[in-house]
Amino acid sequence: MSIAKKVVVSVFIIVLFSAGIFYFDKYLSTGADVAYYLDLSAIASRGGSFLIDYIDYRIPIFSLIFSPIYKLGLLDFQNRYLMFSLIYSAYGLALYFLGFSISKSSFKSVVATLIGLMSITSVQFDPARNISVPLFYHTLELAGLLIVLSFFLGKLGNAKKIYQITALLAVGLLSGFSFLGRQTQIFLPALFVGYCIWSVYGYLIGKIIRKNILFILPFGLGFGLSALIIFWAIYTPNIEFFKLAKDWLFNYPRYAYNTTFYTVVKKFIITLYMGLPELRNINLPLFWLAYVGLIAYASRLFVNLKNLEDLKNYYQKNKKPLLTVATIAVMSIFTVLLTGSGARSHESSFFTLYFAILVFSLSKIGRENFKKTLTIGLLIFIFVLPNLIDFGKKEVRQYLSYKNQYNPDKFTHQIAEEIKKIADKNDTVLVLGGHPTVSRLVEYKLFMGLPADTISFYAVPKILGTEYFDKVKSEFKKIKIIYKLPDYPNLRILSGVKEDKSNEVYQFVENSIKTEFKEYSVVIDPSVEAGNLNSYGHPKDRAIIYMRK
Repeated sequence: MSIAKKVVVSVFIIVLFSAGIFYFDKYLSTGADVAYYLDLSAIASRGGSFLIDYIDYRIPIFSLIFSPIYKLGLLDFQNRYLMFSLIYSAYGLALYFLGFSISKSSFKSVVATLIGLMSITSVQFDPARNISVPLFYHTLELAGLLIVLSFFLGKLGNAKKIYQITALLAVGLLSGFSFLGRQTQIFLPALFVGYCIWSVYGYLIGKIIRKNILFILPFGLGFGLSALIIFWAIYTPNIEFFKLAKDWLFNYPRYAYNTTFYTVVKKFIITLYMGLPELRNINLPLFWLAYVGLIAYASRLFVNLKNLEDLKNYYQKNKKPLLTVATIAVMSIFTVLLTGSGARSHESSFFTLYFAILVFSLSKIGRENFKKTLTIGLLIFIFVLPNLIDFGKKEVRQYLSYKNQYNPDKFTHQIAEEIKKIADKNDTVLVLGGHPTVSRLVEYKLFMGLPADTISFYAVPKILGTEYFDKVKSEFKKIKIIYKLPDYPNLRILSGVKEDKSNEVYQFVENSIKTEFKEYSVVIDPSVEAGNLNSYGHPKDRAIIYMRK
C-alpha cells in the first residue's frame, strides 16, 4: 500500500474512533468550563456582539468558530457531539502527523494516536470534557509547530518557495488564533521573536541567511492577518469598543488573576515536580506505555552506547526525531508553566509530550534486531497487559455508573424549561452563580452581557470604577428574570476576586430581589442531598427563579 493510501486509511480510523467515543457522552454531564463557552457560541450564533451581548475576559475565538453549529437547529447533545468530535479528531490528526514525522511509520503513528486519544477522552481522566477548550487552542499551536518543524527539519525546507511561503503564512495564522484566544499558547510567538532577534544579530555580524527572512516575513504577515480577522469578527461600531476592550481584555484579567510571588513559585514547583511526571495519570495507557517503552529502550541504549563516540554517532543518526521530541518537550513545559498543572484541563500539552516519547520508543522497535525487539516486545506485553485490562474494566464500570445515575445536565435543562415558560428572547435575565448558564438552551438577553462562571460583576466596580456600579443600578430596572444557581453568590473566583457579603453590589442585588421580585419557581437537583448548603449558606440542591413583581 502506498504512503498516501496509508495516510488516508489512518485519518479515517482516527476520525471514526473520535466520533465513536463521543456517542457515549449522552450519559455524561457537561463541565462548567466547557458549558460556559458553549453558551457564548449560542449567543454569538444569534448575532450577539462581543462586549455588548456577551462578555468574556478572553477573545472568544473558540465560541466564534463553533457558533455556526448552533445555527443547525440540533439538540444540545448533538451540538456537543459535533464540537467534541471535531476538536478531538483534529488533535488526533495532529498527533498522527507528529508521530509520522518521528517514526516514518504510518502504522506505529496511528497506534500511538489511538492510545493517546483513548487516554485523553477517558472518563477516568475527564468525564466532563473540560479539557476540550484548552485542547482546541493547543491543537492550533501544535499544527503550526509541525509546519515549523517540517520547514527546518523536514521536506518543507526543500520545497518550492511558494509552498514554503503558503505554509509559513498558515503558521502565522494558527499561531495568532491560538495565542490571541488563549495567551498561554505563547510558544510560537516567542519562537518567532527569538528567531527575529537571532536574525538581527546575524545581520550585525555580517551573516544574512535567506532562510531567516523566508521564515520571518510570512509568519509575521500571517500573525498580523489573524489579528485583523479577529478584530473584524469582534468589532462593533458606535460603541466605546476600545474602552470596553481595554477594561475586559486587559484590566479585568490583571485584577482577577492577581497573584503573589509565592503562588507563582508554587505553580512552577507543582508543574515540574508533580505535573510533568504525570504520576497522578499513570493509570492512563498513554503515560504507562510511554514510561515502559522509554525505560525499555533506554536500557537497551545504555548497553549499546559504550563511549562518547557512540553517543555522537547515535545523535547524528537520530538527530531529526530527537530534536522534534525536544522541541515538543520545551513547548509543553513552556505552555503548562504559564497556567500551572493543578487543573487537569491545563495538561493537554503533556499528553502531546508523552505521545512523542511513546512514538519515538515505538519507532526503535524494528526488524533489524529481531531477537532484541522480541525481548523488548515481550517485556512490554507483560507490563502493559495488566494495565490495559485494569483500565478497560474501570472505564466500562464508570460509563455504566454514569448511565445509571441522574445526569446533572437534566438539572440544567429543567432550569431552561422553567425559564422558557416566562422569558422572551428580548427579556433581560440576570444569572447569579457560577454553574453553567442555560443561554444555549433558552434565548434571552444577558444582563449587561454578563454570563455566569468566570465573570463576577461584584468585583467589577473596583476595576472599572464607581461609574460601573451606577450603570448596574440603572440597567437593573430592565431585568425581568433572575435565577440563583446552587453555588450562589460565587463571590470568590479565580485568584484575585475575593469578595464577601459586605460587597456593595451583592447588597444591592439582594435588597432589590426582596423588594422588586417574587419567587417564581424552584428547580431541585435530586443528585444533591437536600438541606446541603454551600459556604455562603445557599442550598446546593436547587436553583431559584425570580420574576419582577
